[in-house]
Amino acid sequence: MNAIVLAAGKGIRLLPFTEHRPKCLLEINNIPIIQRTLEQLGACGIERAVVVAGHYAELVESKVKELAASLPSLAVDVVVNPVYYKTGTIYSLWLAREWTAGGFLLVEGDVICDLELMRRLVEHPSDDVLVVDSDSELGEEEMKVFCGPQGLERISKVLIGEECYGEYVGLAKFGPDGAQTFMQSVGELIQDGRVSEFYEAAIERLLPSFSLELMGVEGARWTEIDYIDEYLKAREIFLDEPHQPVEVDFAQFEATTRLSPSISSLCGGTQASYLKDFCFLANPYFPPAGFINELMLSFVSLVKHYPSMQPRLTKLLAETFDIDPAHLVVGNGASELITIVAQQMVDELLVPIPTWDRYLEVMEAVGKKTHYFRLTEDEGFAVRPKELEVAVKKSRVNALLLINPNNPTGVLTPLDELLELADRLRELELIIIDESFIDFAGEDLIPTITPYLADLPNVIVITSMGKTYGMPGLRLGYVVTRNEAHLHRIRAAMPVWNVNALGEYFIELLPKYKTHYEETRRKVIHTTRRLTESLAALPGMTAFPGKANFVLTKVTTGESATSLRNRLLTQHRIYVRDCSNRVGLSDTFLRIAARTEGENDELVSLLSVMLRESQD
Repeated sequence: MNAIVLAAGKGIRLLPFTEHRPKCLLEINNIPIIQRTLEQLGACGIERAVVVAGHYAELVESKVKELAASLPSLAVDVVVNPVYYKTGTIYSLWLAREWTAGGFLLVEGDVICDLELMRRLVEHPSDDVLVVDSDSELGEEEMKVFCGPQGLERISKVLIGEECYGEYVGLAKFGPDGAQTFMQSVGELIQDGRVSEFYEAAIERLLPSFSLELMGVEGARWTEIDYIDEYLKAREIFLDEPHQPVEVDFAQFEATTRLSPSISSLCGGTQASYLKDFCFLANPYFPPAGFINELMLSFVSLVKHYPSMQPRLTKLLAETFDIDPAHLVVGNGASELITIVAQQMVDELLVPIPTWDRYLEVMEAVGKKTHYFRLTEDEGFAVRPKELEVAVKKSRVNALLLINPNNPTGVLTPLDELLELADRLRELELIIIDESFIDFAGEDLIPTITPYLADLPNVIVITSMGKTYGMPGLRLGYVVTRNEAHLHRIRAAMPVWNVNALGEYFIELLPKYKTHYEETRRKVIHTTRRLTESLAALPGMTAFPGKANFVLTKVTTGESATSLRNRLLTQHRIYVRDCSNRVGLSDTFLRIAARTEGENDELVSLLSVMLRESQD
């Protein structure tokens, strides 16, 4: 049996990845899609494959020649569609018609799947088979199949998803008779001038009299790569394949900073997606695919021009958060704002510990004194407002820092207690409240102090956007305060162009996706709650309930947090935050970020085994 691989498309929705190469040469685990496809066809006993190329066809031909020596049992021909840019898959298939007689396997060149799925299709007892995923989410772009009393009745993108059986995967098999019938239908559409159609149109016009068996994916991994988010998804789906060794640079953990090294620092930027990051804290459900695609489609034009300065940035951000832009400053991540505030406005700082170490490191770097107010494990690391007030007044500091909810504990100081504390500390020059996780602290009402700032002139609120909006690499954060003197000092220390154009465009797009963000915010709250319960149920681990998108845990097996972190990294490519170097915590504490429910369940299952191993 021959196989026809359709790989002529330009892949415009994958720009800039396809600007200088075709989709089929995009790499998953360092292996081009076309190589994966041809190797799988050879492993399934296919004797000849015909690749229909178009966009950068010469690169496809070169790759096929390069692969010839490693595929001795598979003959590969390349057919070029010279008008790929204005024709559809039906025309590409028609160009390969001479290889369809006697039956053939049809493979879309932007589909990757497990070998098991390809083998099941080849060995399926029926002659004419379509592979269908009945569990796919069916949107406008999916090729949907509708089944009626007679079986398959329709196949088209325009069908209503709720009424359909599933998504056609892009893999099919036709026996001798079915191939003849199908290709005759293809030819008739070509004669009618319908050269821009999908080949599925030739199948639909034969239904329901043309009998096609539907084969389910039955848990096998697969994805089509039509959009940037699907490309990124493919790289994650197939992470466990042996083709991509990941070398972790453990020396990064010996750096002088107490901050965790990013996964890019640990294994290099291009390999970052091969680790599952339960260390850094970001909303795993946002931004959606449409948002990412809008960013990427505008990427070239954005980076070729200077970004805006503060007046426009604050105006854009104010539209999303309903805050007067006169009270805002937009930063290159919260860390830029933290540095400026610490350097320009703080003489001595009092901070409850444990807390996020960036504040402490900035104070150390500029030679300023920090006073600690210890939060205790026995009280669940809760802030004790009355005792904290006494400590502030006794220490004679000019500034107090509260991260709310706190990091790494996740504990929220209730809004009424926070307002009372701020009211009692009106004589204090500066109260810094970091609300980087506040969106995860309340499902219906977000307990932010921002609406009360008009009556609290010594309070400034710092917020990181990367954590809540899922794009920490864009480096976005902001300060809100009603204190004009504070605003002036922050703005005076700010670079002219401190936010890049991509970050600016991200802010500009936010109002369009406000409803989606709200849905994901609530989803993170539910997911974190469930993760906390699962971790608390593990023998050998204590989980501390919080109001953020992470869980502070304590290992009680006798193994250190560092050892468990390293085992997760080396054995399972999972990165959690070892809190051994956090001021105020011992070497038994780990912080675990909440990811998707499936990923969380996987981690909990692994921890169950690993904690048991460390007890044995």
